[in-house]
Amino acid sequence: MKFFTLDWWSAACEDADELFRKYQLFVADFFDRLPESYQRLHRDWSLHDSRLRVFKADYQHQTLELHLDGHGFDEKDNTIFERRFTLRYYDVRQITTTSDPDRGLPGPNGYGDLGYDEIELLSSGDLEHRILFSSGIVLLVRHGGIKIDVSDNRK
Repeated sequence: MKFFTLDWWSAACEDADELFRKYQLFVADFFDRLPESYQRLHRDWSLHDSRLRVFKADYQHQTLELHLDGHGFDEKDNTIFERRFTLRYYDVRQITTTSDPDRGLPGPNGYGDLGYDEIELLSSGDLEHRILFSSGIVLLVRHGGIKIDVSDNRK
């Protein structure tokens, strides 16, 4: 993670407004070159507090599929509803997951709550998606493309 680190999160997100501003400026440099799914993720959706249910790597086809249970917010009705995300990464070049078994924040079992994610367009043209979970696990996916499907359950 380059911006939203576990140290920052553990320190109660100190100077959050400034950090989010720096990240927004960083992404603005390449936003128009991102796939539509990343633009929508950055602009319209939030993975925050989602929980990872499925992690499916297919090395032969160079794909990775993540299923996340999350939430959406209806500003008109001021209500929260269930939202499921399916992230399908294509032309996957690298999957790295790191953790420190002695660090993490309270949260559910497994990876924990998804706290923050970062997107970067690398000089090679590859995309990099970095995801930080409350367990302290960081998932990095370097890839060529992504498709995100969203399913809402408004009761």
